[in-house]
Amino acid sequence: MKTTRFSLLAALLPLFALLLILPACSEDDDNPVDAGETEHTEAFGARLLLGETVLAEADGSEVTGSLELTAGVTTELITVQFLDEDGDWFDPADHDHEAAPAEENEDHDSELALVIADTDIATFTLGEDIAEATTHWSLTLTGVDAGATTLTVKILHEGHDDYVSPTFPITVVEP
Repeated sequence: MKTTRFSLLAALLPLFALLLILPACSEDDDNPVDAGETEHTEAFGARLLLGETVLAEADGSEVTGSLELTAGVTTELITVQFLDEDGDWFDPADHDHEAAPAEENEDHDSELALVIADTDIATFTLGEDIAEATTHWSLTLTGVDAGATTLTVKILHEGHDDYVSPTFPITVVEP
């Protein structure tokens, strides 16, 4: 009979543990533990604009357009916009889609990050380092040497990649 009591207790113990744990995992708003999440718009695509002209665009995993540079030449300011879930283009620093001067965006928690696969072919300068930039979500590209490489656009949010674009092709030609 002792074995039956022990078996019953062993079977019920996990059930009691579950009853204690489940209420702690509630998703109610009254949970005093803050996960530290902040509200921000998610990106589903990116595009690069020179003035009003779209140079290249990534909608999901499909890229249209490309970037053609000349060796030894730096582009004019290129603006980066992102695609939200409703199909609207936006600047992450300003959720109501109006451009804000770079000085007003100094306390942002998201930032633009770029990766060029081969910096012997092309390099970039971020908008935050360009005096004429009206938003830190901009850049210039410089052709270094003739060849081909790629550009990846990222949104960094509180230290992690919130969005990573597919690669945009870059071709650098001789002057």
